[in-house]
Amino acid sequence: MSIKVTRFIANSTQIEPAHNPHEWIVDSAANAYITSFKQTLHNYVEFPEAKKVKGFGGKQENAYGQGSIILTDSQGYEEELEDVVYVPDSPDQILSLMKFRRQHSAEFQFTDTEEFILSTPTGFSLPGHSINDILYTWVEPSARIMAVQTRAQSRKRSRTEVEENSGADQNEGYETPEPIGRQKRKRASSPLEENSPHPLTCNPHNLWHLRFAHSSTSTLQKLKIIKSNFDSSKCRVCIRAKQAKKPYLPVKEKTKRKLERLHSDICGKLPESKGNSIYNLTFLDDFTHWCWTKSIPDKKSNTIREAFHDLLKQIENETDLKIKYLRTDNGGEYAGDLLPLLKEMGIIHEHGPPHSPQSNGKAERLNRTLNEHVRSMLFQANMPKSFWAEAMATAAYLINRLPSESINNAIPYELWYEKPFGLKHLKLLKPFGCKVNNFIPEERRPALSKYNTRSTFGSFVGYHSSTSYKIWDFERKCFVITHSLNFEETEFPKASDYGEPPADPYDHSRQRWHQSPTPEPNRQIYDEIVVLPPPALEVFATYGPDFGQDNDPQSFSDAMRRPDYLLWWEAFCNEIRAIVANNTWTLTDLPPGFKALPLRWVCRTKRDANNVFEKYKGRIVVKGYAQEAGLDFDKTFAPVVRIESVRAILAIAAANDLFILHVDCTNAFLNGLSDLELYVLQPEGFIDPKYPNKILRLNKALYGLKQAPRIWYLLLCGVIVGLGFQVLETDTSIYVRGEIIIEVYVTISK
Repeated sequence: MSIKVTRFIANSTQIEPAHNPHEWIVDSAANAYITSFKQTLHNYVEFPEAKKVKGFGGKQENAYGQGSIILTDSQGYEEELEDVVYVPDSPDQILSLMKFRRQHSAEFQFTDTEEFILSTPTGFSLPGHSINDILYTWVEPSARIMAVQTRAQSRKRSRTEVEENSGADQNEGYETPEPIGRQKRKRASSPLEENSPHPLTCNPHNLWHLRFAHSSTSTLQKLKIIKSNFDSSKCRVCIRAKQAKKPYLPVKEKTKRKLERLHSDICGKLPESKGNSIYNLTFLDDFTHWCWTKSIPDKKSNTIREAFHDLLKQIENETDLKIKYLRTDNGGEYAGDLLPLLKEMGIIHEHGPPHSPQSNGKAERLNRTLNEHVRSMLFQANMPKSFWAEAMATAAYLINRLPSESINNAIPYELWYEKPFGLKHLKLLKPFGCKVNNFIPEERRPALSKYNTRSTFGSFVGYHSSTSYKIWDFERKCFVITHSLNFEETEFPKASDYGEPPADPYDHSRQRWHQSPTPEPNRQIYDEIVVLPPPALEVFATYGPDFGQDNDPQSFSDAMRRPDYLLWWEAFCNEIRAIVANNTWTLTDLPPGFKALPLRWVCRTKRDANNVFEKYKGRIVVKGYAQEAGLDFDKTFAPVVRIESVRAILAIAAANDLFILHVDCTNAFLNGLSDLELYVLQPEGFIDPKYPNKILRLNKALYGLKQAPRIWYLLLCGVIVGLGFQVLETDTSIYVRGEIIIEVYVTISK
């Protein structure tokens, strides 16, 4: 039975690396059978793409296919496990208890404190026992043998057989050497072979083939003491049991003109682009290797039809030739609405067999080449993934102007337009993503703008024509087609300029190419108190408040993919309610000359002093690294109480038998008024559907701002002094009024 796998969950605790294919862990929390031994699977079907399996010590592993496994008990009874998932990096073989009970009506019973038995109505019975509180069972080796042989091994064996047969004709009595490791030795003759003047024969003629478990004819012919003339290639059982996928040979037919054959394929699903596309459609001319790309929002047949119809119009404007063949894979998106158009235009649709992308090899190779270029361009330009569509179009533009080995190092541009690719074309090329300064036309200048700036800052994202380029304007937050540009070809914008995470999170600008002198060590000053909780007991769990602090979600999307997403959602909503109630920001438009700082969610599971879970906590934090000194912040210093002062106050309280009250201020940094005009993007998950393009002006400080601690300190200091307290000159974080002493300190929550 074939099933479509979308997700597997398996719990496993690794004791040793899995070396025994007969050892299984019986797991009541798993919902799939897992094995790392591909050779034990039969009816194996490989997944079109790797699937994710969760639960191996908190990690995710890849599953590449599934098949069936025969389990044999000590009495020889067998049960078949269907849909066993192949996970090569699995530390153990997992036997899902609930799935086994449902499929085989099995009974599970403990026979002793550490021992159990798993039995089915057919008489199949598997005993097992507990090791370190993990249930293990063992099966007997199966009598069914699954042999795996590659095509390379088969060709090598065929060549060896030919050499052995030819050698036997030339040198009678010569014993063929066989490789063992890296040395060769002669096979010793058996007593039966030496004493038998004639090889043994059987009737019927396929009996030796059956006795040796359907061994091939070439293998049986090497055994000199028997004679078998049966052709194993005619055996129906061997065909059904051993048939392998045939190789795809290179296509020898060559096209005679351009547009005689087009290759097409769809790449995706991809991250959503600036134009709301998630797929990329490609076309490749077989004769010239000229390629076209089109980013599309979905892969419905009507979308493919419209894209192909636009391509036909473009081709009609550039050439008088017509397309003869369209070669695709067997995807359903090329059927439906596209077929009537192909029939109307007289285009023959060539599609490969199902599940065989190799039959459309040129289009697949083009996808790989384009994606390699796109990754490199995004990484170099510090761009987010949402610019992949612009990078893809630019990559196709450049590939059409580079020599291709498939057409004897000719240039597709020259073959398509039948004219040389010269120096004037090279002068148009610019590095993708480099900095540009775009001239502001008079029509876009405000009134009384005599002394305003004459250009805006942007990045180059594509070619529009031979005289104009496509850029991303950082101030207007949109794409612009323009001609009046000043390029800085060796300079690229910072990742923070885009307001989105970069495609490559590694910051290349932080590499240290030269060894800097080691500064002299300064005296360490302790200005904060960190209370570490006692270590928690290590337990095995997948998710939840007891899984551990290291498993906290790394982002909003990570939290929403977890089983406890409802609890995280409530924590996020509580944070937004507190911010709205505090009038922290106002929804508005971004004024010219300002930039919006990006936000991120910080997710933490809060615990008390005994490391007992208290609640889920989600906090909105500004990405402070995107701030620029002098523009987004001025002063950042905020004093904190010194550790010596804390010790002195504790000693005074103990000596005079005074009470110590601890007061915690919830969302402390949200109370201070913003000192500058700052704007931030709308938080992920809470973007206003009516105004998705608007931004937020900060009325008060937010966590993550570089000046947030200072703003909070100035606000708190003003309130305390207004109550009649005086600030100590020796420690400005301590306030005194009579016998009352107030000390202000900051706790760091990990």
